[in-house]
Amino acid sequence: MTDNNKFRMGHNFPQALNPFTWSMRRREMFRRCPREYFYHYYGSVGGAFLKTGSAKAELIHLLRNLVTETDYIRRLLLHGIRDVFNSGVSEAPDFRERLEEQLTKEYRSMLLGHPEHDHKLPLIMEMTVPGFSVQTLQRELFAMLQKGTADIEKNLFPFLLAVRSENRLERPVPLRICWNGLDTFCTPFALWRNGDRLNILCGGAPSEENSALLLFYAMDQLKISPDRVRIFHLDDEFRYFSAETLSSCSAPFKRIREDVDRMLFLEKQSGGVKEKYFPQELHNCTRCRFRLYCREHQK
Repeated sequence: MTDNNKFRMGHNFPQALNPFTWSMRRREMFRRCPREYFYHYYGSVGGAFLKTGSAKAELIHLLRNLVTETDYIRRLLLHGIRDVFNSGVSEAPDFRERLEEQLTKEYRSMLLGHPEHDHKLPLIMEMTVPGFSVQTLQRELFAMLQKGTADIEKNLFPFLLAVRSENRLERPVPLRICWNGLDTFCTPFALWRNGDRLNILCGGAPSEENSALLLFYAMDQLKISPDRVRIFHLDDEFRYFSAETLSSCSAPFKRIREDVDRMLFLEKQSGGVKEKYFPQELHNCTRCRFRLYCREHQK
């Protein structure tokens, strides 16, 4: 039995369920709407394998991977930052051009319907709205990308690309951190050493839980004490700022444990397959990825 299945010991859950993990994204989704959380983590199980599972699971899995245009562009930019940083270069004159090429390719793929057959491909939520304008959305995406790349080149790259290539540490995103038998995930897009110190640049919003997990990772995997770790985040214009220093990690870890208890309580009640145990927060419906399914399902 793997560590992350210890949290299900004594329960008879379907074998198809994904291993239980924790992340800030999972917490935020659970708090925003338990029904959205259910569809994302349970209702979509099996839907990635087209023509082998139920049509319901296939549709939910497709909707699961929808992103807003804002989130799509920020994700594109963050992965672009990571690629440049990990390449070891000190300058990136073609940064905007390369991302514009990627956007052009992926937008064409969305228009051709490729994400319906390969759910790993990105699909923008605004494209599911009847009557959306292909040209208007394209203009908005390129304008957002151009502003983002300009902000990065002005506010972030002079700081980040000044790091010597031999001090840069390449790590996967998201980063898996096993804490107390539980698999958790954080999103550091750049890590580097500065003497005996470790610096971490994160893509998500600041949180004590995120900081506590990264401090634990630094100590557990890199043998660097928490007082030698500095964590940075990015604002909307890609200016970097330091996360607040934690005086103790006990409270954030306690809150993670409380999250796990609440999530697994509902999973136990429902067996992971009964959505009625996961209530809807109706005020979030207009912004939800699963609104199309919910509207049809409840007629």
